[in-house]
This record gives sequence, structure tokens and C-alpha cells, in this order.
Amino acid sequence: MVDATGGEHRPGQAEMCDAVADALDGGHHLVVEAPTGIGKSYAVAVAVASWLGAARLAHLNGELRTGVDPDDDPGPPRVVVATATRALQDQLVDHDLPTVAAVCDEHGAGFSFSLLKGRSNYLCLARAAEASGALLDEDRRTAAEMIEAATTLDDGERSRLPDTDDPTWRMLSVSSDECPGAKSCSVGERCWAEVARRRAASSDVVVVNTALYAANLMADGAVVPDHDAVIIDEAHALADIVIDAASVRVTAGRLRAIERMTRAWGGDGSGDRLQRAADGLRGVLEGGEGETDPTDGDLAVYLADARAAARDIARVATTDGSDEALQAAATAGNLADDLELLLEGDGLDRVVWIDSDEALQCAPVEADQLTRQLLWPARTVVCTSATLRGADPSGQPSFTPLLRALGAPSTTRTLSVDSPFDYRNQGILYVPKGRIPSPKEPGWAEGVVDELWTLACAAGGRTLALFTSRSATESATAALRARVDSAPSTSAGAKLEVFTQWDASRQRLIDAMSSRPGVVVCATRSFWTGIDIPGDACVVVAIDRLPFPRPDDPLMAARRRAAESRGANAFLSVDVPAAATQLAQGVGRLIRSTDDRGVVAILDTRLATARWRSHLLAALPDLRRSVDPDEVAALLRST
Repeated sequence: MVDATGGEHRPGQAEMCDAVADALDGGHHLVVEAPTGIGKSYAVAVAVASWLGAARLAHLNGELRTGVDPDDDPGPPRVVVATATRALQDQLVDHDLPTVAAVCDEHGAGFSFSLLKGRSNYLCLARAAEASGALLDEDRRTAAEMIEAATTLDDGERSRLPDTDDPTWRMLSVSSDECPGAKSCSVGERCWAEVARRRAASSDVVVVNTALYAANLMADGAVVPDHDAVIIDEAHALADIVIDAASVRVTAGRLRAIERMTRAWGGDGSGDRLQRAADGLRGVLEGGEGETDPTDGDLAVYLADARAAARDIARVATTDGSDEALQAAATAGNLADDLELLLEGDGLDRVVWIDSDEALQCAPVEADQLTRQLLWPARTVVCTSATLRGADPSGQPSFTPLLRALGAPSTTRTLSVDSPFDYRNQGILYVPKGRIPSPKEPGWAEGVVDELWTLACAAGGRTLALFTSRSATESATAALRARVDSAPSTSAGAKLEVFTQWDASRQRLIDAMSSRPGVVVCATRSFWTGIDIPGDACVVVAIDRLPFPRPDDPLMAARRRAAESRGANAFLSVDVPAAATQLAQGVGRLIRSTDDRGVVAILDTRLATARWRSHLLAALPDLRRSVDPDEVAALLRST
């Protein structure tokens, strides 16, 4: 296949491809750690194509596929590929799958594929009709252009339609919570979200994002078409995404929004009851940050009142039958379900807290019980990512933490593919030991700025600085800009330009680094993943501090208590693995190709001094380690 498409031979890619194809063919679960540069998405595309051809032939011949109940008619084979980012979806749908499908077509074994997104990504005809009177003339014209374009394309997905701002789009689309379903909607037969679902249901390969796939698990398979196997990329984040999908968030504003929807279609007095419950709930949530018991005191009273009102709204609105009323019914029904979970529970170990935005949050403490029940038994599962192994008790790399977090069966096979990169010769992992204080000591923030300035000057810009908080990002940016204003050009001959992630879109910042010298980008957690700047445009990735979870995070606090109840060390079993995964993702922004060279600077000296540092280092690429700034400067000057 590689020869047929004109690609280069990569041993690690071939090894991964064979393992995935074998898992699909044998119906066994597989977890593959495949470092950056392997070409994971292409390996997946080839493996899926190979299995689909054989499985389709077996289906036509009436043969039973591995793991299929003889009493069931499984129909034609289908694979779902779940990716974490839009960039990975685009790579699969726009490049890898079409390339492989074209080669398969030449041999009479072609396959179909489609991209399926969440409902809010598609123009809603019913909502657009409702909103037309509330839109400004310019936005009304945009909405009309969108409807015309969607009709022409037979595709109402947002990225393919005329551009509009987020507030306008929200008036033209609905979330899954607001949609009453195609059968209950006057324009359901023309719904573009349903068109996309029908297209997916007739495709051999369906590409989705991981959040949508997690929502499908929570909805008992009602979102994504039935499938024989799922391949989950960036699976290091799967547990958190499943937890997020199973979480509940209730605010006074959510209750008021439903009350406004109720008034819009002339609902009964239940809207007033919901308004009173919203007022009471707001009073409880104001200033009440931290863990709480939703079944106790005034909070329980207002939640119960809101549940009763929401149920009545859903019942009455359903009998009305108009699109506006049916949307209100769907939204109120989902609210009632969430309030039921808060008040009665669902058998999972959950934690409930009030966050800083005055929202009542409820989340499972762990994902393993959900995935054990909903993910693994129903299909073949392949998980892959560049970072899947954590550290065992001795600090050595191990798949065990991930398998435990995902509730994977003991029969799950694992594979770690060797990296194609020569990390020790391509880069340095630098910690300024003895040069700056630790993060808990005075002067650390100033030391971070000093080191960033030195690194950026030596590199002539070309620096991605990753921070663990927005405040730290903004403070360091201001300090660096002040130095730029008073400094001549760097030793590399470039005048530094310092940007934050809020100054422009992600792609524009990447383009700036790629197209001109002297650029420094300072960013927070959203830039720790999904950034790809190969070549000499980015030669420094600096991380201000080790990304440990906040000590007051209620969900992490609940996990620490659970670990302690098992007799485990909470810090090593909860905080360190979370930090290691995040750190590995950030470090992975540097070496993106075999030609890349540069420095990863961890400006947290605990990585060179703490007893537990081996647990973090086990998750990182085997870069040459150094505490010598002169060695670092010499490498940067030579790139």
C-alpha cells in the first residue's frame, strides 16, 4: 500500500498497521503507543481498508465475522474512527482515507467514508425560521445565504457555509439537548444533521470526534451508526472525555433560558415556577464555591422544585406540537433528567461541587465503570496515541495506569512502537537547576522571564512558551514585551515579537512562526496539544512549571480520597500521572520530524531535584538532558 501511494517506508508505521489489522481481524482489543512521526492516521486508514475488504467479502459469502453472535445479522462491516482534534479529522477525511480508498478502488475493493459532527455543527431549519425576526438585516441575509448554500451542497455543516459569528450561529442551530428529534419536527425530513447521520449510516468508515463518541456511549448508541470496531486516537484523553460526557452542569441561567422558551410559545404557569426555582438556586450558588450535597438543605428544595416544573413544561409543551414548543419540551426534559441524577444518583461514585462560575457540577470520579460497561463489550476497540504509558511504582513506563483508568479487559493487547526520531541527537531537555528558584519560592516568576528571554534571544525568537495558567501567560508576556521595547535585535539578528494565544487565531500564530523570524508565542493549556510546527520555525518549547492538577479541584480531590481508601499514595497515583500525561503532550510540540532540532526547557527545577521526578521523566521522549545554559545556547545558535 505504501508503494502504491508513493509514500516512504516507515518500519514503526508498518508494525502499527499490522497490529491494528490483526486486532480488527481477530476481534481483540488493542492499545498502541505510537510516537509522533510514525504516521498513525495513515496506518489506521490502511489497516481499516484491509480489514473492510476481507470482512465485506466474508459478509457477501455469508461467513460470520469474529466475535459476532450467530443469532444476529450484523450487516455490512463498519468502523468508526474517533479523533480528538479537527486537524486530525481533516487529515483523515481530506487526505489519508481518500488516498487509500483510491488505491483500493483500482483493485475493486473501494470503501466509502464520511465525517459526522455533533448536532450543533449543523444549520437548523426550524431554528433559522424562528430566529429570522430577531436577526439584524445583515445577519438575516447571512442566514438566507447559509440556507441557500446548504441546499445547494446538501450539507448544512457550519464549516462549509458562509462565515458568521458565534452568537448568530447559536441562533441558527440547536444542541442535542434542544432538538426534539426529526420525527417530532416539522422540517425533520430536511434536517441537515439527519442528512449527515443518514450519510454516515451508509458509509463503511465514519470519522467523528472523541467527544461525540463519548456522547454516543452515554446515549446507548443513539448518536453514531452501529459499528463493529472503533479506533480512538489521542486516547490518553479518553477517560476525561468520557467523564465530561457523563457530567451534569446546572445553573440558574439554564433554568431561566427554559423559562424564556416556555413564554415564547405561551406555556402555562410552570415557567413561573421554574423562574422562582432559578432565583432560589442562584442565591444558594452565589459564593458557595466547593463541594456540596445536592440532597441537603435549600439546594435540594430548589432542585426538586425545578425538576417538577421542568417535567410539567416538557409534558405540556409536547402536547402543543409546534416546533418552538417541542424544542422547549426537549430542553426541559433534559434538564429534568439532569436534576433527577443530582437528587437521586445513578449508581456511580460521583462528586458534586459549585464552581467559580456559580454552576452546580456533578461528575463521575472515574471513567472505568462507564467504559467497562459501555465501551469494551460491544465492539473491537483500538486505542492509540503518542502518550499512553504512565509510570509503574518503580518509575518505569507501563500501560497499567491507562488500562486501569479505562477499565480495559485483562485480555487487551498492548504495543509500544519505537520512535523514528533520534531524540538524543535532535534535542535537549533543559532544566535551569541552580539558576532560578522552585515555583513555590520567591523570585520564581522573575526567573522564568529571565530564562525565556535568554532562550528566545539565543534562538532568534522561534519559541513556543507554554504556561499552566492565563495569569502567568499574561504576566510573562508583559515582562518580555517590556524587554523587547528596550532591547536591540537578538544575537540571531531578529527583533523579537511576542504574542499571546489571544492575539490571533491558532493558525495565524502558527503561520507567523513559520513565515518570519523573531516570533515568540506565549500560550496556556489549549496550545499544549494540536500544535505542529516542524522544521526550524520552532526550536524552543518552554514550559513554565510542571502541570500538576490544582489542589482544590473537587474532582481530583475525590480521586485522591479514593486512592487513599485503597491504601495508595494519592500524589503518586493521581497527581503525578495527570501531570506526566500533560507534560508529555507539551514536550511533544518540539520534535515533529526527523530534521527537527531544538530545546525543551522545563523552567521548574523540581524536575531535576524531586524524588518523584523519574515518574515524570518516564513519560517523556529520550532527549539529552542538561542543566548547562551554555550547551543549550550553543545548540540554538547552530539551528
